[in-house]
Amino acid sequence: MNSYLRRELFIIAASGCVLLVLLFFVLHPLPSLAHAGQALLQSLLLWAFTWWQGWSLRQRNRTEETTPLLPTLGSANQLTLLRGLLIAACGGFLLLPQQVAGMVPALCYSLAAILDRVDGYVARRGRNITLLGSELDTRVDAIGLVVAPLLAISYGKLHASYLLVSVAYYIFIGGIHWRHTHGLAVLPLRPSQLRRTLAGMQMGFVAFALWPQLQPALTQLGGAAFMLPLLLGFVVDWCVVSGRLPSQTAAADGNFQRVEHFSELVVQPLLRIALVGVLWLGLQPLQATDAADVFTAWHYLLIASSIGLVLGISGRVCAVAVLLFINWHRSDIAFHTVADLLAPVLAVWVLLFGSGRFSVWQGDSSWVNRQDGA
Repeated sequence: MNSYLRRELFIIAASGCVLLVLLFFVLHPLPSLAHAGQALLQSLLLWAFTWWQGWSLRQRNRTEETTPLLPTLGSANQLTLLRGLLIAACGGFLLLPQQVAGMVPALCYSLAAILDRVDGYVARRGRNITLLGSELDTRVDAIGLVVAPLLAISYGKLHASYLLVSVAYYIFIGGIHWRHTHGLAVLPLRPSQLRRTLAGMQMGFVAFALWPQLQPALTQLGGAAFMLPLLLGFVVDWCVVSGRLPSQTAAADGNFQRVEHFSELVVQPLLRIALVGVLWLGLQPLQATDAADVFTAWHYLLIASSIGLVLGISGRVCAVAVLLFINWHRSDIAFHTVADLLAPVLAVWVLLFGSGRFSVWQGDSSWVNRQDGA
């Protein structure tokens, strides 16, 4: 292996260790030496595991299987390892009280989620897309979707069942390995923009769930709404790779396209219209002693979001605005009615799937679906 690449990986490992020491003892000093030592040890172990992913894939630092090994990791792979370091920092706060952690885990994981978009852009913009980068990105994402949900569950922000999202990837990969070792066919998956969107949205949702300002009742219900489509996607993908669901024929391709067309033409428009309906039906009468207090900035946001949803103007952005309205307008969220339960669920599904047809402007969906730098 190229000696410079080996040296670069060791420098990254050492730099990560130094940064973690600075985080727990200087930048965010914990209340006691015991807390700081526990956090540092946990984060160092997780960083070592994450860094090992890059080390084990070092021979794949090439653009194709037959091309020469590249001499350096490149900026994109360095950013991916930085994401791994941020996730390791989050892992340091596992088993520690939330009041000790403050907003640091939310900040670290939110930055890791943002960099998940940036590293791909840097790789495509610099024309430095490697086999290592593709696999390392997936592995770091999978590690993050174990560490961050565990934190959120310990803070009461997600239900324990959300861990099904964390283990689904490993079960899927393990199932493929089992089929290979038993000589069973493993068929390729169809390219799917929805699969990529669901994975990216999961990271963003868990990052938001970690923020103390979001109410646990909302994030737990939102977690269930996020979890169901992703798990269903894994089931469908498993049926494809195991041959239970044909995907390599023209007829099968046509079936998939018809499902996508039906979703865009019928399901997605109905979701946003239904969201507006249940939101206003379930809105509690406003109790205000002064007429000037009846309409606040949050209510104007709700009205603007409802108009946007009906017309299909940035439906995903409007769905986020609805979730923020529910979180901050109702200081004591309690889901007493069906409308109370449906509004956050429908908002999450509009966020995941988009506005569909009959939409005036879907610039937000264009941004979500595009590959920056391509």
